[in-house]
Amino acid sequence: KRFYTTNAHASHVLGYTKEISEAQIKILGEDYAPGDVVGSSGLEADYETTLRGRKGAELTVVNVRGQVIGRFEGGRAMCRPSREIIFSCRWISACRPSRNR
Repeated sequence: KRFYTTNAHASHVLGYTKEISEAQIKILGEDYAPGDVVGSSGLEADYETTLRGRKGAELTVVNVRGQVIGRFEGGRAMCRPSREIIFSCRWISACRPSRNR
């Protein structure tokens, strides 16, 4: 889940996320799977690979009944948190009346 630290209303710039489609999985590659959430528009889409991070995994040993016996030695792949991006924008109104009139 992505987190924004401001109450600014800028969804038209920030964009949005949604569940990945089969077509996007083919384009983005094997790091993605059905059920993943990806940036779909705006900065979310433009910086998807930066905001994504990397999934982790843990391999366990189970018995014939499927009960977990323990952790598989060396069977852990560490996740990598996503990187932050800092975005600033200066709003300029093109319709502001001139004070020189």
